[in-house]
Amino acid sequence: MSILSSLSKGFRPYFIIIALIFAYATMPALKLQPLDRDESRFMQATTQMFESHDFVRISFQDEPRNKKPVGIHWLQALSVEAFGAVGERNPFPFRMVSLLGASLAACAVFMIGKKLFSAEVGLVAGVANAVTLLLSTEAHIAKTDATLTGFIALSFYALAALRFGEKSLWKVILFWFAFGMAFLIKGPVPLMIIGLAIIVFSLWDKNWNWQKPIWDPRGLLLFAVMILPWFILIGLKTNWQFYTDAISQDLTPKLSGHAETKSTPPGLHLLLSPLLLYPSSILMGFAAWVGFTKNTDARVKFLLAWLIPAWIIFELSPAKLAHYTMPLHGAILLLGAYGLFENGFKGWQKWLGICLFTFASLFVVALPIALVYKDMPKMMPSATILSGIIGIGSLSALLLFVINSKYSGVMAIFTALMFSVLFKGQFLPNVPALDVSGRVSNQLAALNLHPRLSQGGKLPPLVGAGYQEPSLIFLTRTDSKLDSVDNAVKFAQIGAPAIIEDALKDEFTTKLNANGLKFDEIGNPVSGLNYSKGDKVTIHIGRIDKK
Repeated sequence: MSILSSLSKGFRPYFIIIALIFAYATMPALKLQPLDRDESRFMQATTQMFESHDFVRISFQDEPRNKKPVGIHWLQALSVEAFGAVGERNPFPFRMVSLLGASLAACAVFMIGKKLFSAEVGLVAGVANAVTLLLSTEAHIAKTDATLTGFIALSFYALAALRFGEKSLWKVILFWFAFGMAFLIKGPVPLMIIGLAIIVFSLWDKNWNWQKPIWDPRGLLLFAVMILPWFILIGLKTNWQFYTDAISQDLTPKLSGHAETKSTPPGLHLLLSPLLLYPSSILMGFAAWVGFTKNTDARVKFLLAWLIPAWIIFELSPAKLAHYTMPLHGAILLLGAYGLFENGFKGWQKWLGICLFTFASLFVVALPIALVYKDMPKMMPSATILSGIIGIGSLSALLLFVINSKYSGVMAIFTALMFSVLFKGQFLPNVPALDVSGRVSNQLAALNLHPRLSQGGKLPPLVGAGYQEPSLIFLTRTDSKLDSVDNAVKFAQIGAPAIIEDALKDEFTTKLNANGLKFDEIGNPVSGLNYSKGDKVTIHIGRIDKK
């Protein structure tokens, strides 16, 4: 029995996959500062649910966050409660949901591979999915994407079992549960991905009978019980404004190209995929080979129906973010793992995989230096050393791939692990310029001016202008007033902590004085990089006093 066959038996694959996810993502999840902007918005909205005791409405400060359903907030709330961390504003309990979601995604890919092909194919695909740059990164960010990917993958496992295995009620229940969770997390996205896959596969396979068990009334009832209560309650509590805003402010701008992100032409997701799948981009050539040569196999059709229709939609959509295609990556890696076992590590597919791996490696190796060379020259020596370590590992893996060494995959996985631990877990948390909000929060605490941690939390709300990132709201207090200069002056109270960006300091001081108040600067300014905008910032910290 080969080592791979031995590792593919029993609970070993699940242990290996989950261990890899946690090895890659735990240190960044523990050490990285709250990230702007989406992660901090999600964590703050969940925190406000505890503060308001309202677990139906989603808000960021006083603004309704009528964009996505409530699922991720409920899961984060459960995690925070389980950790006993309510009110602590520690990112790790929120991020634990993504860690578990990523683990579910990779384990579900293993289960699909085992069901369609063999346990060995499933293990290779599951491990390959677990170690990808995108999934292992989303695993330590407290937002929807890793968890959504997990439940979508679980849905596809249930579909694979119903089509290629036993047609049991439990698989029907599993499908509707997983789909219901995905729908509660991101509404129309799982509906589009899974719905298109079912329709395209049934048409292509000329077989509609396989899906009849899916529509068992008991499964549909479970789905209805899971989603309808909240979808009705949020409508009633917001006078149905949630749906108006979700369509007009979130969905429509993304489809029309008027979202926060710039409109980009088709092909961007394909161009980014070798990097996002690194180091598993080595399997992309084998996935292409299977797609071209084995597309009469119903199992391959199933995976291509999962992959291609939704990918086309994402490419045609004007708004593109790198993580949009992540729920489809499992299909690519399953096709790649199957191709590797079916035809061996040879042929044009081998060299295409090597080229894509090399392309991705160049970006990964250059990333530490590119991050600091312009704005943080003092970090260049450590960035250069880190790039050198990752470069040596990537080159070693590349050479092992070229000579067909059985250790090549292990070397690639180890190199990606070094990147995750050393770059994301050690280097990034120790770049002061990237942690502006954390340093401002710490400075406020040191000056006994922190609105949540100082003086029993009795201080007036923090006011400020210029720098208004969600991470600082999360780290300070929900009622912090970070806004325009006029609004900061309007909300300023005697004794309130205050922060002001350097470029607005004179205007802020002048308008405060006109209101009979003054800004007493205390301590040293905090300088760094507002990476959400790409701007250098200097923030002055002090207290509002009577003039």
